[in-house]
Amino acid sequence: QFAGLTLSFDTISQTKGIETIPFFGITKLMGEGMSYGGEGDLFVTAAGEIAGRLCQEMCFTEIYTMDFKNNAVLNSHMAECNWRFARKDRKPKLVSRQFSLASSPPFLMAHFALEPGPVTLFDLAIDSEGGFRFILFECEVDDWPASEKLDRPNFKLKFKRDLREVMDEYSLLGGGHHLNLVYGSHSRRFEILADHCGVLCTRIANA
Repeated sequence: QFAGLTLSFDTISQTKGIETIPFFGITKLMGEGMSYGGEGDLFVTAAGEIAGRLCQEMCFTEIYTMDFKNNAVLNSHMAECNWRFARKDRKPKLVSRQFSLASSPPFLMAHFALEPGPVTLFDLAIDSEGGFRFILFECEVDDWPASEKLDRPNFKLKFKRDLREVMDEYSLLGGGHHLNLVYGSHSRRFEILADHCGVLCTRIANA
């Protein structure tokens, strides 16, 4: 049984036997516990396996765009998102959409926002000496409906600190735009694992 999956959209769209990009299938697999990394991102796929084992459920996500005025981040990707994390008060919509970045027939996806609440974001990076580093920060999924103008799963993260400071710290540590999200405050679990494995671990405080 595979623990994780990553794929390159332009390659898979040209693979015989695969009619379109399987975004809905990926969404279902994440809900069943499989880690995932978009765009061939092996690091975030491995990070998802770590997060899933520590916290039972995880969700691949991307820092899509930033709202510095309100210290918030809009998170989204192509169409992949763990459907089990969807808002409980709104039913996900099943949507057919044309993929714009590769030549393939329309695909199915679920359109929804995430359940509001505290979350831990986790990234696996390489430090300046070639070793692994865990990067963590905790914030909240805002009580915000999925934007109808963005035709993919999307949600908003809100921060306590100045977002510029948080993103500067995250970037200087080597953090990427792909991450894994888990519900609750779980930084200590990752710190214990990092210490046990001899891996650097940095938590961005009071994010």
